[in-house]
Amino acid sequence: MIAARRVSPATALFAVAAATSGILLLVWQSHLTFFYDDWDPLLHRRGLSGDALFRPHIDHILLATTVVYKAIQATIGMESLLPFAVASTSTFLLSVVLLFVYLRHRVGEWFALAGVGPILFLGSANTDLLLPFQIFFFGAMACGLGALLIIQRRDHRLDGLACVLLVVSFSFSELALPFLLGIAVAIAQDRGPLRRAYVVVVPALLYAAWYAGWGHTAPSYLSFDNVARSLPYVLDGVASGLASLLGLTPDGFISGSGLDWGRPLLLAVLVGVALRVRSGAPISRWFWVTLVILLSFWFLTAINATFARPPSAPRYQYIAAVLILLVAADLAGGTFRPRTPLIIVALGVATMATVSNLAALHDGYLRWRAPTPAVRGGLAGLEMESDRVDPALVLDAQNSGFNYIGSIQAGPYLSAVRAFGSPAYSESELPAAPEHARAAADKVMATALGVAVRPTTHRPAVGRQPPSLLGSPESLVRARGACITVRPSGLGVRVLSLPPGGVLLTAPSSVTARLGLRRFATESFPVTAGELTGSTLLTIPADGSSHPWQLALDATGPVTACGTRTD
Repeated sequence: MIAARRVSPATALFAVAAATSGILLLVWQSHLTFFYDDWDPLLHRRGLSGDALFRPHIDHILLATTVVYKAIQATIGMESLLPFAVASTSTFLLSVVLLFVYLRHRVGEWFALAGVGPILFLGSANTDLLLPFQIFFFGAMACGLGALLIIQRRDHRLDGLACVLLVVSFSFSELALPFLLGIAVAIAQDRGPLRRAYVVVVPALLYAAWYAGWGHTAPSYLSFDNVARSLPYVLDGVASGLASLLGLTPDGFISGSGLDWGRPLLLAVLVGVALRVRSGAPISRWFWVTLVILLSFWFLTAINATFARPPSAPRYQYIAAVLILLVAADLAGGTFRPRTPLIIVALGVATMATVSNLAALHDGYLRWRAPTPAVRGGLAGLEMESDRVDPALVLDAQNSGFNYIGSIQAGPYLSAVRAFGSPAYSESELPAAPEHARAAADKVMATALGVAVRPTTHRPAVGRQPPSLLGSPESLVRARGACITVRPSGLGVRVLSLPPGGVLLTAPSSVTARLGLRRFATESFPVTAGELTGSTLLTIPADGSSHPWQLALDATGPVTACGTRTD
């Protein structure tokens, strides 16, 4: 009978930390919704055509991410972010497990635990850890690490598996390219037979085929200026990774927030590396492999940099931290002898870094949670006007209160909702949503309906239903038929509940009035309707909702409001 293998304390602690990270990330993501990049595979890649699968996302391949999103969308729907978060977080944890295995072989399990602990809660990388789209990076990293672990075994029978993993890594993102270069160096150092070259040649050719077919249509940011500035960019990239790993990035949303610590740390590390090389002690050949991976990642990023891609950007910190640990482990491997005092110091530093990172990760979660109701509210407004909205309408900060960066167009969104369900608030949920969610819904509905205020010289047909004054009964001057006249009182702002179709507003020439509208909002009037000048017609087309619009009149004198006919 074979005895069960005993799990070491360090491995057990790692398992607990990884499980804690996964649970925490999933709980937090269950309170979020889709943002920005998520909408591309959800809305704009319908079907299984070559264009849907292989079209670049900005300038990146998105094949595997699109397949994952499509599979979840087709089987579970898109009402909740959580199924997508499960896929992304599981892939993230897989990459950290593989990193732990790699480090354990080099520096022992306790130092491996100290290394990966901060990454499990990497606050400066909250953009990666809290947004499911970042499976884009996690999948490429996990496959790259897997290929690296296989190649280091020097078992040629497994080369095919390493090749497959590199191909899958490329299908997630170009993060695979640094791993391909590093593994090419490893194979070259082995001086093995030329037939092993297929491990890197096959994925390279497939990526080249993608680029020739689809990738070349994407915008290119490669420039001589970027090449000339690449060295400072690479150094700052490594510096920001060091600061992130040690929890010294005070704000994961402010680009460059960790460089004040990272640059001195990098200088100290470079001095330490120089002393290590000068000592004459043998250096593992794998150091050059992982160093190529680290430097090629930052160089390739540098030559494609834009103002939106600084080296300290939050989305790069997970990659930077992982690659730094690979290099550090291979530099120490072979000559490193774990001793209890060093282990205690390493675990102490890792604990402080983890606590700091966890605090930053929580801050990141709060920042992503803050706009979530506004996104869901704006989408609710769009869905409530699905029969009237222009399919070409694109949501933006002006018409919704949230900057979607062009990712939401009414036609594709409503089509996806009909097929896969809605991530928005329902009309019944909206009244209980936060104020900024209801305000977002009002802004979108007003835009979708084409709510318009325009001066008029002729009197439209009067409707059967008059506006009604809400509160302040002393402000009511006269009510006759479908018209009421109100005057300012107290603060001067009067609120009218409007009948379907809208109202005709008239006032003496000496009177001015600012107009604001709301429907579900209760603490504000998010829709600015302009100013009343003489006779003004406020048109509100009827829709399927029975919830009335309310008009705020901030007037200097009496104003008459008459309900108008909707036909």
